[in-house]
Amino acid sequence: MTPKSRILNYPAILVALALLTIQGTAISQETASYFKQNCISCHTIGGGRLTGPDLKNVTQAKDRAWLSRFIVDPRAMLDAGDQYALDLQKDARGAVMPALPGMTRQRAEALLDLIDAESKLEKSQFIGVQISDRPLTQRDLDLGRELFLGTLPLNGGGPSCLSCHSVHGINGLWGVLSVGIFANGAYGAGWNGVVRDEMVKLYGSDGVRGLLYGDFSQFVMQAIDCAVVAGFGFAMAYVWFKLSNLITPIRVSREVELEGLDGPEMGVLGYPDFQLHPSGQKLVE
Repeated sequence: MTPKSRILNYPAILVALALLTIQGTAISQETASYFKQNCISCHTIGGGRLTGPDLKNVTQAKDRAWLSRFIVDPRAMLDAGDQYALDLQKDARGAVMPALPGMTRQRAEALLDLIDAESKLEKSQFIGVQISDRPLTQRDLDLGRELFLGTLPLNGGGPSCLSCHSVHGINGLWGVLSVGIFANGAYGAGWNGVVRDEMVKLYGSDGVRGLLYGDFSQFVMQAIDCAVVAGFGFAMAYVWFKLSNLITPIRVSREVELEGLDGPEMGVLGYPDFQLHPSGQKLVE
């Protein structure tokens, strides 16, 4: 081979190296996306334990061959009585790692490579959400209340927390009643213009105090409040459902109950294999 022919081969070599680099980058990005979709809900890399263990430097704690077999089929390792796998399950309070979609030995090795690379970083992209241990201030509490109630809009323009999350039923009643038990007098002084001199003499102010902090009357008031709310809610719901039933019957026929509401109400069968009592109603009008 002449020097000229060797020079002419250099572009081909450079193209091959570029293709290998691009392919390696694509595989790395695909593995990172796979980790985000399937692993990060239970594991972090350097962010501490979630349901599963922190994976930072996991290949130093256990050999890659074992880790690869476990990632591919964790249930098989547990069924085989592998002690290390059983210890992991115990630490996870009985939770079993599910079989991951599309998992192969090659993908497991790629995940381990990703974990090794991320473990060497000062801060992994998979560190997860970090909660500050800074003590909450009154400003933090006020800000959280404003965001929850919607008095302070979210930056993205989304609905307030209260639009989707609220406290009802037993939890709501317990919240009302617990004020009459655990309130410590730190707030509520002078609310509604009521100031009891005997409380001011005893505690320096007339804040809201529960049963455990010297005010049995507050517990009684909270209990009455719970009874009124429960009674009012039941009465209004009863009247409303009665009126609604007069307009459109709420309960479906016995045949539809036996068949299930998937077909008559939604137009499709959710569990076609378990359709035991056909009603004869059309799925689609």
